[in-house]
Amino acid sequence: MFIDHVVAKKTSRTGPVGYPTPGKMYEFVYAANGVFIRAQRQGMAAQIPIVLYPGKKLPGLMSAGLVVALETKIPLSILDFMIRTSRENIHSEMLFYLGYFNEKWSYYIPPQVATAARCQPVNPYGPGAMIGMVDVHSHNTMDAFFSREDDRDETGFRLYVVLGRLDKAWPHILCRVGIYGHHAVVPASMIFQDFEKSGAHDVYTELC
Repeated sequence: MFIDHVVAKKTSRTGPVGYPTPGKMYEFVYAANGVFIRAQRQGMAAQIPIVLYPGKKLPGLMSAGLVVALETKIPLSILDFMIRTSRENIHSEMLFYLGYFNEKWSYYIPPQVATAARCQPVNPYGPGAMIGMVDVHSHNTMDAFFSREDDRDETGFRLYVVLGRLDKAWPHILCRVGIYGHHAVVPASMIFQDFEKSGAHDVYTELC
């Protein structure tokens, strides 16, 4: 069975850590402060809340929290490249895939069909889409946000990033973790090295 349910008892070792039991695709964690889902893949482990219990904790259980553990954060040079390339194609959205192989991050721009309001790969099952760890798409001059279509399409276990306001001096960025249909926004600084030097505005600061 690739899916499991874990109770974060204080006497166990399965509390706030974002790593599932070896051999499990993902696990649901029942903690003192809510219900979480966690998963692990090469180069990344994550744990995000599904339901939180505001203002109270269940007795006898450990509390859990948001976890995004990357083997190495994405270099700032890759973020700079995506912002610059998206600005050069400001009249349409753009899609990028980022992968982590041999202890190094790389990017791939798949063949895509793009308009001012949408972009999609010509082959959604191509190698870049299947093995990528991060999906990035631009919103040209629009805000950085995740749409209903994004919620519907982003059902894998990976990181998702939106770039927006690319016509401004300070472009906007919004990042989230997706674990098989469950999502949680996260600070861009958890994903990108030296994010404070990027010149981008993290929309996370307005949402959380």
